[in-house]
Amino acid sequence: MKPLKVKCPKCNYEWETKSKLTYLTCVSCQRKFLRPQEYEEDMSAEEYELKLKQIIYKLTHDKELDSKEEKIVGGIVKRI
Repeated sequence: MKPLKVKCPKCNYEWETKSKLTYLTCVSCQRKFLRPQEYEEDMSAEEYELKLKQIIYKLTHDKELDSKEEKIVGGIVKRI
């Protein structure tokens, strides 16, 4: 498996990993975050995390998801 170059959204530390896990842990600050290919190409990690919080709010308050949110949820459900 080819190493994946990742960058922590909190401290900006960069490293290479061969991990196949959905969430990675920064080796510098210990923050957990989604693998880069797990979020939309046009979103930063911070934007994706905010979007996930919005989705969780909508799901827990019986609100409808838009098509982009449904795509994100669908990707997560497939991994589970």
